[in-house]
Amino acid sequence: MKKLNRVLVCVLAGWMAWMFANTEVLGESFSGDDPLATTSVGSNEMILYPHAGLNVERFILTVSGPENFISRQSFEAGNAPYFRLTGTGVDGQYNYELLGIPALLPEVRELLAEARKTGDDSLISELRNAGSLPMEKLVQSGHFWVREGRILTAGQTATGTNGDQDNTGNIVPADQQILDDLIVDGSACIGLDCVNGESFGFDTIILKENNLRIFFNDTSATASFPSVDWRLVANDSTNGGANYFAIEDVTNARRIFSVTANAPSNSLYVDDRGRVGLETATPVVKLHMADGNTPTVRLDQDGSEGWGIQVWDVAGNEANFFIRDATNGSTLPFRIKPGAKNNTLTVQVDGKVGIGTWAPQKELHVMGDALIEGSLELSSSRELKENIDVLSSDEALAALRDLRPVKYNYKTNKRETVVGFVAEEVPELVATNSRKTLNPMDIVATLTRVVQEQQKTIAELNRRLDALEHRDLEISY
Repeated sequence: MKKLNRVLVCVLAGWMAWMFANTEVLGESFSGDDPLATTSVGSNEMILYPHAGLNVERFILTVSGPENFISRQSFEAGNAPYFRLTGTGVDGQYNYELLGIPALLPEVRELLAEARKTGDDSLISELRNAGSLPMEKLVQSGHFWVREGRILTAGQTATGTNGDQDNTGNIVPADQQILDDLIVDGSACIGLDCVNGESFGFDTIILKENNLRIFFNDTSATASFPSVDWRLVANDSTNGGANYFAIEDVTNARRIFSVTANAPSNSLYVDDRGRVGLETATPVVKLHMADGNTPTVRLDQDGSEGWGIQVWDVAGNEANFFIRDATNGSTLPFRIKPGAKNNTLTVQVDGKVGIGTWAPQKELHVMGDALIEGSLELSSSRELKENIDVLSSDEALAALRDLRPVKYNYKTNKRETVVGFVAEEVPELVATNSRKTLNPMDIVATLTRVVQEQQKTIAELNRRLDALEHRDLEISY
């Protein structure tokens, strides 16, 4: 029944998403190959007008720029996301990304929460296939420039577009067709701006004009053959556009890889052993990240697949290695100081946790002293126990007689003397199976039973003493 309900929710949510996505709003329809929004740029602001029919509950607009500038704003559906310059702004290239957060039924969110708890990845595929979740991120990206406090119009690099300009209206010389191999003994210049006497230096091929593209057009006609077309792109083609090098999957209208101009040296470096360096040409491990101040990896669950937004940072510097909860006040729930000892914290395959030991013997094994600033509670509920029987006074008295209190110091801490018992010497009643440890509650229970018996004896002696005193008073009268 639960499986059937899950499928029905998927189908219902998919039908509602389809109905919403195919409804015209303000007379405009939207197809999945178009960008998310139309961009309007003024002198000090950029506004993105979302297309109708988008099944989103809100948009997140992120803008990055010079001098580590970052802006992240959230806009509810029905509002046009915008970015506005504050002050004059720093001159330079800015990048933006518009992310659509899908609108989901409450039932779908419940299913997602269930899948997260159970680790049921198949549910995600069911929801996607039913149309309840987007098949891919709803995202659009682009660039603009700021010059002298003003925003300049930039070319789009969004899904479904490219910056190419057609020249079909121009008068061009007739094409030349060579029906044989072409061998050039020398260098070649290709483009509208090549000139006679071009200086090649050591370059074998030069592309020279104001629109630089190399298109790979795979004409395979058989269905089983790969046929995706690709393009190498250098820079936007519009006024105020970005300077970059990119690889585009033309068939699927996606920009796969981009490198912005003036990126640091060795931003991405792969050596002859497959090791990847980020801002280093000498990687020593498979992924080596170098930074002058707190190298950081950001794990950004951005909400694009229905899950809640959550951002974690994993970083380290000379003060500590840490995990930062960037979503909730940038708290640091986990930190390690440089120079921490071996096996400070270990987790074994069976789930046992060791502090100061690689071989924990219990679920939590602390090698050394423990300080608890708060209460310590031991599970003792009747629900967890069986074969409950009263400890007799004779058993308790016998165990107490055989306990030998001693004073000693641990080999790991020779400066502090403590008192206690030797595990191998205690009587069977309070011994553990390993004979290497003691359970304080065993000693407490034994002492409690002895004290209870002593209290009974004291109460009886007091009763007798009171009787004797009362008799003596009667005799005196």
